[in-house]
Amino acid sequence: MLKTVTYECEKCSQQFSNINEAESHEDECSTVFKCDCCGKEMDLSNDTYGTKNEGCHEINLGRMGYGSRLDGSDVNFNLCDDCLINLINSFPLECQAKIYNSGSNKWGSDEDWIKRQDDEMKMMAAYGVEM
Repeated sequence: MLKTVTYECEKCSQQFSNINEAESHEDECSTVFKCDCCGKEMDLSNDTYGTKNEGCHEINLGRMGYGSRLDGSDVNFNLCDDCLINLINSFPLECQAKIYNSGSNKWGSDEDWIKRQDDEMKMMAAYGVEM
């Protein structure tokens, strides 16, 4: 029995039986990123250097297990940079510190980061600035 070979567009996952058709399609493929939270759409088709793509986040938490109210559901969604930052900012400062004070942004201990953020929020509140 002959095995059917298919070629997939790396941008939109469309399947082709011919590699030339797949490559031609991929060159012209317009991929649009849509944030599942705010609905903002971003055209990534001419993102030569990948800079637009940096603001698009595909979150894949996998299949939820027993004991979860989402048991059996595959949880994956897209968030733009703004919505991801809003989500992170809704966490307690201790959890935000794990994210903001990590990787190339690591400048000190998490405790120092938390104190600095707490001091900034107190100062803003004193001046009547709402967050």
